[in-house]
Amino acid sequence: MQTADARPRVTPERWIRIATLFAAVADLAPADRAERLEGTCDREPELRRAVEDLVAADRAAGDGAFITRIVDDAVESFAASRRRQALSGPAASPPPR
Repeated sequence: MQTADARPRVTPERWIRIATLFAAVADLAPADRAERLEGTCDREPELRRAVEDLVAADRAAGDGAFITRIVDDAVESFAASRRRQALSGPAASPPPR
């Protein structure tokens, strides 16, 4: 499903990829960041664009850490959710009739 601006919807798994890559490149120098993104996103221009948009928003926020904190919180929340799911095991299904 596509949004009104023709970008694909971001699934939780896709968000984790974007957030993880953002965390890895956010503090790199622009040339180093471009090199890392080129190597990581060579076949996924949408992934690169999403990460670059987050980096730009982080820089525009002023303190350079605003978006980073949001991303870190989202990654931790998602990871905690996955841990809870793993600990609870598969959902019980009713016995067959």
